[in-house]
Amino acid sequence: MIITGIGRLSKDPKMAYTPKGTAQTTFNLAVDSGWGDNKKTIWLSMICWGNQAEIVNEKFSKGQRMEFAADATELYTFTRDDGTVGGSVNAKLLTFGWVDKSEKKNDPVVENDFEFEE
Repeated sequence: MIITGIGRLSKDPKMAYTPKGTAQTTFNLAVDSGWGDNKKTIWLSMICWGNQAEIVNEKFSKGQRMEFAADATELYTFTRDDGTVGGSVNAKLLTFGWVDKSEKKNDPVVENDFEFEE
């Protein structure tokens, strides 16, 4: 399922390399839905590879907003410390762009990079 939206990074991205040497970056996006008392946050655990992984790792940091399209691969639930149930979606990043441009990170929207390797 393809999902699109705007989210904010909850932590700095983390990059590693696959055994074949392909860059792989993981990061979490918080996507708000609803208003006022009905506002909820949906958490996306994102992953990307190759050129996208290197750019996301270099250009994005905690608190920045990202426009995205992603392929949702898994939904899971968890119980918070207060006993309420939350949920998260695992997704593969397809395309992304900057929502808030800063002086250091004002690159244009990144084009598709569909060379996924797991």
